[in-house]
Amino acid sequence: MRFFVSSNIKENRMLYYMLLLFLLFSVLYWVSSWLFFYTKYGFSHESLLRYYFQDPESPERISLAQLSEDMHVHTFLDSMFLLVLSSLFLQTNFPETFKKVLNATAFLTAILYHAWDMVIYFLGPHWVLPKLVLFVLLQLTVALLIILNFLFLFSNSKGEKVGISTIRLILVLFSLLSLLFIASSFMAFFSKMGFDLQGIKDYYLGNPERYMKPKTWEGMWKVFHPHLLSMPLYLLTVGHLALFSDRKKYINLMTALSFVFAFLDNTSGIAIRYLSPHFSYVKLTAFFGLQATLLFFIYLLLRD
Repeated sequence: MRFFVSSNIKENRMLYYMLLLFLLFSVLYWVSSWLFFYTKYGFSHESLLRYYFQDPESPERISLAQLSEDMHVHTFLDSMFLLVLSSLFLQTNFPETFKKVLNATAFLTAILYHAWDMVIYFLGPHWVLPKLVLFVLLQLTVALLIILNFLFLFSNSKGEKVGISTIRLILVLFSLLSLLFIASSFMAFFSKMGFDLQGIKDYYLGNPERYMKPKTWEGMWKVFHPHLLSMPLYLLTVGHLALFSDRKKYINLMTALSFVFAFLDNTSGIAIRYLSPHFSYVKLTAFFGLQATLLFFIYLLLRD
């Protein structure tokens, strides 16, 4: 975000072309989002019911583990995507109030869209249709952001200096979406393993009495590999934004701890499976430690 606080984007030719390419990829991502939603949910009330409740005549909810895992992945993607897209939009020459309203609409719609899975899960079939409405509203808002950013980059006008109140709004909205991301992390962890050591051991080592098989190397690597990038990328982002705060001495310590916890959280599962079940202590400690550091960063963003 700090790359966009300055108003001289067009004077930096390399940054200018990188942003054009980013917007082109954003268009592809936007189109892909419609195809992804269609293949996963469909665009009808009946198809949404089938996804969440299998047979509508005898409703059986989709598993909390699957819902929380989907929320975990897509809140991360949308939080990063909207942060860059909205930060670029701050440079445009549109009225400040319009910038705030459009950015707020994008973030708040994203929060509702991702959180709505839990509304459906706990309240039942009558709440599935707003999921489609929220998706359409989110995509229309994102499309408008992309188009207006393109118009700005192709226009002759120079970027405006960003008001501090608008920057604060983006930080608050990003923090709220990050809180949903953290909540999804807790739900995913709990639904898969629970918050006890035996549940963690059973998840990785299997338990015949619970009809659980040990995790395979291939299955674990599919989780381990993307987290090697997504974890530090997210920590870099929230830590970077937290530098707007005046609590520099705490940020240094918490940043170091967050990366250590992230590394231990990601590797301890493999250690449990192939080295010793006692690494379950490390897994549980690292998970709670990582979430605590993220909450600390978000607290700074919301406070300062």
